[in-house]
Amino acid sequence: MTQNYNHHLKAEVGDYIKSYDFRGVDDCYAVGLVLEKGFLADVGFSGYKIATVERVINGQPEDINIAEEVLITDFENMHDFAERITKIA
Repeated sequence: MTQNYNHHLKAEVGDYIKSYDFRGVDDCYAVGLVLEKGFLADVGFSGYKIATVERVINGQPEDINIAEEVLITDFENMHDFAERITKIA
């Protein structure tokens, strides 16, 4: 059974969040503006849909077209941890 970290309570539409990819790895993450939250019918699960403003993979910033980059981060997953999603603004 997966522990519930209540990621769905951490941010609202209009907030900025940081979402880490892996536990214990602080150099793979995305930062973005929350566009939608809740059940996302286009992907079939609940999470945050964010307009990405920063994406870092293995410590290296990725080039992104902010107007086109939308990322989905799920509320809960089997590799979850408490700090995976944080509100930053």
